[in-house]
Amino acid sequence: MALDFFNSSCRKLCLTSLIFSSLVVHSSSCSRSDNNSPERAAINGQIKFKGEAVEDGMITFTPLSPTVGPSTGAKIRKGSYSISQESGPVVGMNRVEITAYQKTGKKIEAGTPNPPGTIVDELNQFIPKEYNAQSKITIQINTGNNENKDFDLVKK
Repeated sequence: MALDFFNSSCRKLCLTSLIFSSLVVHSSSCSRSDNNSPERAAINGQIKFKGEAVEDGMITFTPLSPTVGPSTGAKIRKGSYSISQESGPVVGMNRVEITAYQKTGKKIEAGTPNPPGTIVDELNQFIPKEYNAQSKITIQINTGNNENKDFDLVKK
């Protein structure tokens, strides 16, 4: 009977130790993945094209080697953009792409997934490719807040 009690107590202790060890390994692996995620920073600024504020567009930041991490972006509204630290660009050297569209004055069919016959304003991407698809613009993103990171684009 004493042996049964010992075996039962030993099994409970082993099981408790195994569960505790699993929790410790799990929680340490969770914090490890957080430590491996790239450091991000907040950023904001103004975007101009030929001296005029870009009313509506998009800015994208893509890390350049050796900087590693995801791309991120923000909408440009009335010439301004802002990205919080949680979703901001990765600290290090980043490539910048800026796109913006303007109405052409024409109306066109919207196409799918809109119902047939839906008419919308035709939009034209007016920022030259050297600032988006073929951009060579780079910026060093520093830890913390990167304030007033402005871009004044000129037509080439």
